[in-house]
Amino acid sequence: MKVLIADKFPAKYIDDLKQLCSSVEFAPDTSAEDLPSRISNANVLIVRSTEVRTEAITKATDLNLIIRAGAGYNTIDVAAASEKGIYVANCPGKNSVAVAELVMGLIISLDRRIPDNAGEERIRHTPYRRLDDTGPGGNRRRGPAHCPFVRRDGRRTQLRQPGKENARQMAAQRASL
Repeated sequence: MKVLIADKFPAKYIDDLKQLCSSVEFAPDTSAEDLPSRISNANVLIVRSTEVRTEAITKATDLNLIIRAGAGYNTIDVAAASEKGIYVANCPGKNSVAVAELVMGLIISLDRRIPDNAGEERIRHTPYRRLDDTGPGGNRRRGPAHCPFVRRDGRRTQLRQPGKENARQMAAQRASL
């Protein structure tokens, strides 16, 4: 039995397939245009996101099974495969851990108000952002003596209201930043 893996695939599973099958061809850079020339004598085709079009299915002489290593059949021409008697299977739920990680990351970003702070940072014209509005755990004190700022390069600074005697010194200090 010849298996063609026409997409990126974990090496661990390729080794497992090599123990089960007589011939395993791993071609991760195969595009939808290259597939018809490679699929001619394969019995099983494994893809993830590579499109399996009608022309590839019609050129496959020994193909019995197309496996989509993921959910759905949106990249496989199921009608053409059915006409030729080729079974099509997928592996739903195999990426559920990745989806759960993404959901948890989005929940944390909403809890920390990251989208709000990123939007404020983009529209600000000053090189500083206030830390007293950063959400949970941020500095909640108000007033000129308690206004910590962070420069875009990550350095912290404390802005004070300058008096008449040190206004020139503060202006020179800001210009050097």
